[in-house]
Amino acid sequence: MPRGQLFLTTKLPPAGVGRELEALHQSLAALGTDYVDLWLIHHPQEDGAGLETWRRLIEVRDAGPARAIGVSNFSLERLDELARGSRVVPAVNQIRWNPFLFDRGVWKGHLARGIVLQGYTPFRRAYLDDPVLVEIAEGHGRSPAQVIVRWHLQHGVIVMPRSARRERIWANADVAGFELSGTEMGRLDARGGTYRGV
Repeated sequence: MPRGQLFLTTKLPPAGVGRELEALHQSLAALGTDYVDLWLIHHPQEDGAGLETWRRLIEVRDAGPARAIGVSNFSLERLDELARGSRVVPAVNQIRWNPFLFDRGVWKGHLARGIVLQGYTPFRRAYLDDPVLVEIAEGHGRSPAQVIVRWHLQHGVIVMPRSARRERIWANADVAGFELSGTEMGRLDARGGTYRGV
């Protein structure tokens, strides 16, 4: 497949802080390419010193080996710290996201800042047997997992389902043939805050 048809994302691991360019070049070599489309800080640093790391990502982006830069697992407050300190807003924030973790303030906060919200592992912290989710899925002749993917898309959230099983990968991608109603979206949104795990 031509490189132009791929969108490659990689992350700066915690061990790469302070040697960002070297860490990115290691990723580029492993991927067999000379640039990535998106480069993310893996998570905010415990001491709150993420701004210097963010500034170094900006420098690398401007030099060309990363087309866009963003973060993962950042709160809205941390996103604002980066923007204030650098005048560059992250393109993406990748966080855990599904109807059971839904927080309207977080969702709208990303929209207001022009930051794309990307939800990872949407099924890991979801209740696929939740009665509301199952009822909506049965009404569309779809699986609960497909409804969760569709819910993300209708909220304008990039969803990153993952599976090692080919049939599940295809099923997770097969969500173009139905649409959730406003009422159904609202019922799923109302499941937000019901996640009981850690």
